[in-house]
Amino acid sequence: MKISTAFKTALITGVLMNFCTLMAQVGFQNIKLCVISDVHYFDTSLLISDGPAFEEYLNSDRKLLRESYAITESLIDSLISEQPDIVLVSGDITKDGESVCHQKMADYFSELEAAGSQVFVCPGNHDINNPMAVAFDGDYTIPVPTVNPVQFKTLYSDYGFLEAIATDTASLSYVAEPIQGLQILSMDVCRYDSNFINNYPQTSGGFKPQVLDWIKDRIVDACGQGKIIIGLMHHNFVEHFTNQKMIFTEYVVDDWENVSSQLSDLGMKIVFTGHFHAQDIVSYLTGSGKSILDVETGSVVTWPSPYRICTLGTDSVLTLTGKRIENINFDTGGVPFQEYALNDLETGLPPIIISLLMGPPYNVSQGVAEYIEPAFTETMIAHYNGNEGDPSSNTQWIMFWMWLFGYDYIADAMDGIWNDASPDDWNTTIDLSPTETRLMLDLTAFLEGPFDGSEMATDLNPGYLPLIQPYSGEPWAYSGSKDIGSIPNTEVVDWILVEIRDAASAGQATGATVSGRQCAFLLNNGSVVALDGTSHLRFFHTVGQQLFAVIHHRNHLGIMSGNPLTLTGGIYHYNFSSNSAQVYGGAAGTKEIANGIWGMIAGDGDAGGIVDMEDKNPVWNSQSGFPGYLSGDYNMDGNTNNADKNDKWLSNLNSSSQVPD
Repeated sequence: MKISTAFKTALITGVLMNFCTLMAQVGFQNIKLCVISDVHYFDTSLLISDGPAFEEYLNSDRKLLRESYAITESLIDSLISEQPDIVLVSGDITKDGESVCHQKMADYFSELEAAGSQVFVCPGNHDINNPMAVAFDGDYTIPVPTVNPVQFKTLYSDYGFLEAIATDTASLSYVAEPIQGLQILSMDVCRYDSNFINNYPQTSGGFKPQVLDWIKDRIVDACGQGKIIIGLMHHNFVEHFTNQKMIFTEYVVDDWENVSSQLSDLGMKIVFTGHFHAQDIVSYLTGSGKSILDVETGSVVTWPSPYRICTLGTDSVLTLTGKRIENINFDTGGVPFQEYALNDLETGLPPIIISLLMGPPYNVSQGVAEYIEPAFTETMIAHYNGNEGDPSSNTQWIMFWMWLFGYDYIADAMDGIWNDASPDDWNTTIDLSPTETRLMLDLTAFLEGPFDGSEMATDLNPGYLPLIQPYSGEPWAYSGSKDIGSIPNTEVVDWILVEIRDAASAGQATGATVSGRQCAFLLNNGSVVALDGTSHLRFFHTVGQQLFAVIHHRNHLGIMSGNPLTLTGGIYHYNFSSNSAQVYGGAAGTKEIANGIWGMIAGDGDAGGIVDMEDKNPVWNSQSGFPGYLSGDYNMDGNTNNADKNDKWLSNLNSSSQVPD
């Protein structure tokens, strides 16, 4: 038989597309990332006339702002030549949140994406609601528009927010999965809400409780599926030297020891940060023995003007290197840019250091500040560069003097900087592969709604079942398994969300013990399967105590196993349907839907955990008479009508889920 050219072309195209899809995964290709921080872009239009006002700003906050445009141009050209798959931007994108600067940076990021990179941003403390957004005209400053959080998200919609598989409603945090198996978790810890009230941008940062909970859920979702998750935030995640939080309070995130321990213990291994303008890497060991790497990237407008280059290998080892901006299109008086930038720092930093030491929390006299300054300046410049080496003999003597005369807390911090522990601040590696054990689950459960006496009906399949999982919204806020190409087989009844908890007993298996979540399909025979329609669910978790399973459904009450899952032949087995005691809470949390078969209770249309009047009105009332994949369709036949209300909702009124909070 002769095969047509068109058929051959289509066949080859399909094979290539499948091959490319396979290759665009962690483990099948090397993935290149570049990291930049604290660009502090200052548009030339804002310097109407150079003069005292601009000089006063530079004297209090030493950055290469006159050179900013040329530095940014060189940076973008360098990044394009590196051809990274991903570019991470860890905040302080602009000088002081000026709208025109944000727009220009969005244009630069568009150039990077046009060259083949995916850009992901997070905000810095300078970027939003900044009352210091001004233009300079001789002796005067002129206020210019800044951006609010909504405008920031809109301007950078193409650089993380639109690609996100989940976004936080209480902050500008989001998580994206640019390459299958690799997630970028951008964490917004900035405090810009009160900037206009205080008439000054808050430098400090911290996690709002609800934001921290959201972030923890994202880490659980990713690590439970064996995905690599890379954190991105502006503030330092942990201390980079002794007493940093004491003497540079606003540069390390609040409650850093507790927060870093929580996120590390959940599986996060690395966070890219900025803020302090230093090229520094620190490894922090938590109380449970897990470690997390805080990779701080220096500012491009502060010597040595660095950026990082990282390669995630097929073995999931991330190799970090770095480069400096070497040349800019700016009149440096014939001096090489690196020398020019260092000279600017060496001449501009001393008066800033003296002013810093005379203010809180140091409050030293002018004479003491002037005596300490040379050692402090040398220490800070060494820290900006990374791999600090040894201090000069003069700095060592001044530090010794401080230890003798009551300034030991400052000397301890300086000594901590010079005694920089491993890893290397420019070149290091970290293994990001999952360290947890791979678990396989074989679960059986039934839904009351579609149950017909022996099995569940599949009336929603294929006409109404969505190809996008339905648990991304509240109360589940699940960020994994966003969509699939097709429903894998005709036995699929519906999507469910499965959760594993690690606790000493069922009563102690609260929400705080959740170790992983995953969307799955429920088949008509009660089998819970992975999204391929046949495989067991796989989680990545090392069981510390006992394993319990929770099943959530969009319009049935959730259930939790009343007993630990049983490990047999390398698979954890559990049948929720064999008797009421199999469900935590017994008959209060499950229902006998046939002789000897127990199922999940129908009627919770608003997923509130209780079958109540809210599930009738507004849920059922607003959907009655309509076909489709609707939460008020309690018998799941594709039609919301009186049968759902009378046969399911009414008979279960006041029933509630017994899953521990």
